[in-house]
Amino acid sequence: MTLRRGKTLTWHYNWNKNWDKILRQTSPGLRIDAEFVPMMSAVALRTSRWVELAKLRTSPDQMLVTPAVASDLDWMKNFLCLLPNQVKPDYLAVHVYSTTFESFRNQVEAYHRTFGLPIMLTEFAMHVCEFMGQTTSWMDKTDFVM
Repeated sequence: MTLRRGKTLTWHYNWNKNWDKILRQTSPGLRIDAEFVPMMSAVALRTSRWVELAKLRTSPDQMLVTPAVASDLDWMKNFLCLLPNQVKPDYLAVHVYSTTFESFRNQVEAYHRTFGLPIMLTEFAMHVCEFMGQTTSWMDKTDFVM
């Protein structure tokens, strides 16, 4: 990330789950005071923010999609259990990283069995062309995958 002269960095994120309010030293003597917004965080914090975001929905046609998880079923179970019924999500966002079609399908089906929500697959890994062909074909004909 680069900033133009005169611009201020106010926040940053990465896949690290450490809560650090100041960026690590990036060059000798340089420290940037910026809020770290984790991509992974405590369930209670996420649910309180979720309730606030859900209040922005102005129509029942606007669908709510969960935060995306990558294989952390327990985190999602806890998150969904803490949500009031009026702000329950309509879709489950997931990331699936797999090297075989069977593993990919099993993971997506496990999410669907566990939570009973339509799946919005927001990231998945492609390692070989055959894998990509199998996974996209299966997703196209599976009604619970968006």
